[in-house]
Amino acid sequence: MNDPVGSYGALSTSLHGVMSGLQQFAKAADEVQRAASHFGDADHVTLSPEAQALIAARRQMKAGIDGAANDERSSLERGLVDMRLARFAVLANLAAMQTTNEMLDVAVRIAEAAHRYDLV
Repeated sequence: MNDPVGSYGALSTSLHGVMSGLQQFAKAADEVQRAASHFGDADHVTLSPEAQALIAARRQMKAGIDGAANDERSSLERGLVDMRLARFAVLANLAAMQTTNEMLDVAVRIAEAAHRYDLV
């Protein structure tokens, strides 16, 4: 099907951007968590062996995916900035999706009016 206004491309691109932004947000949240865990022993939490095993498995899995668990340069500040940037990326892509939806709505109304008055 030919898409003369590029709406499907715009929607899929925006959706991909939203998904990418959410992934970036999750990575930044992990970085914040890693950096915050190095602040010392102000609060003591005892984790069960099962929880410790789950955490270790998650770190190994993430290290295999992107090497994030081995990044010694994690910082709270960078993680917070990355989270904010990812938030704005998601919001921008959602706005693009909304604009595309509005454009399609107008195109449908124009087509309906043209059909109603036998202009096509």
